[in-house]
Amino acid sequence: MNPARTPGRALLLDADRYLNAYFDQEAAQLTAGP
Repeated sequence: MNPARTPGRALLLDADRYLNAYFDQEAAQLTAGP
């Protein structure tokens, strides 16, 4: 399955990837403690 590479879709995928990385980092800091 290869969806059309539209600028909007690429932007959404980049944002999704960025948010996933951001929340993973936040979770790691929370589990590590203060």
